[in-house]
Amino acid sequence: MSEERAVMLRRARGWRDCWRLYRWRNDPSTRAMMRRRAPIGLFEHWRWFRAVQADPTRLVYIAIAAAPVGSGRLDISDVGRLAELTVTVGLEYRGHGLGTAIIRALVLEATRLGCTTCVAEIRVGNKASYRTFQRAGFRGFRRDRSMDGDFIRLWRSCV
Repeated sequence: MSEERAVMLRRARGWRDCWRLYRWRNDPSTRAMMRRRAPIGLFEHWRWFRAVQADPTRLVYIAIAAAPVGSGRLDISDVGRLAELTVTVGLEYRGHGLGTAIIRALVLEATRLGCTTCVAEIRVGNKASYRTFQRAGFRGFRRDRSMDGDFIRLWRSCV
């Protein structure tokens, strides 16, 4: 793995970003690690994208390192003090430290927004994602078992 690279976040907007997110979210290796493993239809994704853009507690970002390389989402709750992170790195950009860079950028954004704690949920067995969140300062604190599979909840302070 090469050294971590810097990324810039910008809010997702428009059809081009919607299409990028659709491709990244439907990558088979990405779907395999999500709660809902079935592919997402384009119309369903478009409705989700529009709803997220209208929701001030769900912020979707495009991560850019010379080019768009992935995405991040902050779901803000608990009166704005807790941010749940979701990260996707485009298949062709994996293995270059971008996941850690995106997570760190999202933590900074959550801090800027007044959050004090960041959490993430990772499917048990997703070792690459687990290590990536650990490199960004997250620690495991709970294992959840559901009909969707086993997940580990990770957390870190934003302050």
